[in-house]
Amino acid sequence: MFILAKLIGIGVLVWFAMTGKEQGEYWLRWAIVGLLGFWITWFMVYFTLGMPILPTVAALAAAVLIRKKLLHDAKKSKEASV
Repeated sequence: MFILAKLIGIGVLVWFAMTGKEQGEYWLRWAIVGLLGFWITWFMVYFTLGMPILPTVAALAAAVLIRKKLLHDAKKSKEASV
């Protein structure tokens, strides 16, 4: 199950980097924020519950919410600059 979390973590890294590039933002910042959010959530849930699959699902949900927040902030900054 730890391999699943690692593979999804790599997917989150790529997903955030590609989204950052599409938005015209600094892609490395997006990738780091997404990956850190994923792993912090994963470790918090894992050490609280001790099951390997639930933290992966919770961390993926957190990554989706983090991405949504970053997209909202990017849209807001583009509107402010126009």
